[in-house]
Amino acid sequence: MASGVGGALSGEPKKQEDVIVTVAAIKPSSAPGMTSTKKGAAETSVAYPQSADAPPCDPAPAGLVSDAAPADDPASQAKGSKVIPRRGTLLTPSWLGVNNFDLSEMVRSPREAFGSSAGVFMKGLLTSLVVIATMLFVLVAIFFLIRTTTPKVKDGFCVTDDCLFHASLLKDTRGTKFDPCNDFSAHVCFNWSPPKQREDIRDFGTSAMVDMVYSWLLDLSTTLQEGSKAFPVANKALAMLESCMSNASTYGTDLKNFREFLNNLSLPWPNPPRQDVDALGVLVNLAYNWQAPFWFEVSVSLVRKGAFKGRRSIILAPAPLITLYRQQHRAVIREGKDAYFKYWMHFYVALFGDAKSANKKRALQTADMEGDIFDTIYEALYVSPKYSAVFLIEDLEMYTAHINSRRWLQQLQGGTALNPKLTDQDVVVTTNAHFLKTVAILFNRYTNDDILDFLGWQFAQHYTPVSDSGLLVARYGDRRTARSLRPAFCGFHFHIEVPYKVFLLSLRFASRLTQSDKELVDAGFDRLVSTAVYLVNDSTWLDSESRALATDKLRAASLRLRPPAKFLNDTNMEELFQAFPEKKTAFWRILHKIAPELSNDQ
Repeated sequence: MASGVGGALSGEPKKQEDVIVTVAAIKPSSAPGMTSTKKGAAETSVAYPQSADAPPCDPAPAGLVSDAAPADDPASQAKGSKVIPRRGTLLTPSWLGVNNFDLSEMVRSPREAFGSSAGVFMKGLLTSLVVIATMLFVLVAIFFLIRTTTPKVKDGFCVTDDCLFHASLLKDTRGTKFDPCNDFSAHVCFNWSPPKQREDIRDFGTSAMVDMVYSWLLDLSTTLQEGSKAFPVANKALAMLESCMSNASTYGTDLKNFREFLNNLSLPWPNPPRQDVDALGVLVNLAYNWQAPFWFEVSVSLVRKGAFKGRRSIILAPAPLITLYRQQHRAVIREGKDAYFKYWMHFYVALFGDAKSANKKRALQTADMEGDIFDTIYEALYVSPKYSAVFLIEDLEMYTAHINSRRWLQQLQGGTALNPKLTDQDVVVTTNAHFLKTVAILFNRYTNDDILDFLGWQFAQHYTPVSDSGLLVARYGDRRTARSLRPAFCGFHFHIEVPYKVFLLSLRFASRLTQSDKELVDAGFDRLVSTAVYLVNDSTWLDSESRALATDKLRAASLRLRPPAKFLNDTNMEELFQAFPEKKTAFWRILHKIAPELSNDQ
């Protein structure tokens, strides 16, 4: 560039060559006297002489020096000729038609012009890559989603006969029209039905768990007969069962004494409730002294360790037969309101004697309240998550907002009659804290008289058949069902199962399980523990301290399938049940005078 420009200024003779100079971004029409060989082109090519020794690729900037001829030179404006800058002419912005001296426009290189096209190309390429990557991501996500939601089939997972049989039972009871995410219970158990031998009690047994209870109760007679061979004291329980199973001609009816008994319980149903009675105290009394819990169970023990060691604890747990009581109500009300009134009337007339004074409105109000109470309690039984709690009696009101702690203390002491008396520093243990809150909700929803009337009605319909077996037909709807369910009724409501509960397990264990069965169960349990310990020790996601702790807990596990050893000894059984009646007609009332103490010992 230096030699080219210097030679032109010095005027030294040089060898002339035609050199093409490109002036970019100049509009052809803007330069006076210039014409373009291509209309609308952004550049104009002109030829001018240059010294031979100038660098062949020297990009001499247009606008510094030019040899262009004056614009008024006739020869230079010949039609169709190019404008040839004359040597020594200064190319100024105004001559080039550029009003503003913009170097960015003056010196744009061919690389820049190409660069704009390359930018468009790169943007298109990047867009395509993004689209392709997105599509790949979506496809991979769909693949893994399908893979994780598709159940894996494990060959050989369930191959034994008992496993296949159990799997078929589960499959046959499913309700496929129910979404398990919305109603898991209905999905699993909708099509469940009792075994053929208990098909006639379908209305009263609606689940496998309820059927298991009925199966146990219905088989009590066989258990007692076989168990009495090893434990003669079982004949006392067998005599009680046979007295309940006998017809009225053998033992007669005792409705007069039953009405007196109801009055002593402060439940003069169907007469109006007493105004000086607290329904909470009646619930405690029925649960603790008569083993007839309609809402919750009550038992007493001594705290043996922990912060409350040495204090007495009141254990409050949901009543075990809430599900059966609820099902009894649903079986009756399913037939309609008139059928419920007829059912209610059977017990009303039996205990009151005057059908003319019966009030249908009262009966239907009782039905509505009964259904609401049992539905509310039933929901509390299966709340999730379920958690237990241990606290002082003085803190009970924190769980039962509508029943203060002082009222609880007074009624618990009145119902249990403990000596020394309970204090607010004794302990309450509950297996379901939400259930306690539900009890308080019901006490807020209904009046004290409402709850007393409810309890009187419950006791009447569930226990009056003890005094008059003819009422079993009214309770179960027809003679066939009453005959089928009578052993279950006598087993529980006649209170054979409750006071003899651990002893009955001993009888069953002794009469049904052989020594080889015991060894098989023990070996299976030991194998289960050892396998669990191995898997924990082999885990990689637990640290060494956690593995050691889990292993110690697993090894400390013990099998409590069989009853305590003292309940498998005939001599101990004779001493324990010595006071129980054997040849009395009034088994039920005599037994309940001693049942609470024995129940707490067990």
